[in-house]
Amino acid sequence: MLRFRSVIAALLISSCLAAPSNAGKHAPFSARAGLEVARDAASSWAQDARLVYLENDEDLSADGTAIRWGYLFYSEDKGKARGYSVRDGKVLE
Repeated sequence: MLRFRSVIAALLISSCLAAPSNAGKHAPFSARAGLEVARDAASSWAQDARLVYLENDEDLSADGTAIRWGYLFYSEDKGKARGYSVRDGKVLE
């Protein structure tokens, strides 16, 4: 029984230590490529939302792409702004 527990413990420890090779890797993309995702999110918040500011939320690659972009939209009707951070084709914030 002790040997069985030792084997189970070793397997659990090794599975926790072995991370997938693509863990933490995200594909860089252009700001324009993430705009539709951000625009869809903004229009669900406010129909009159318009893009007023854009920034890279991560370092830029040599080709001008980044793994995360921030989009700020403003609604005249609401008198408020809302930001969306996009990575991997999804809104994060």
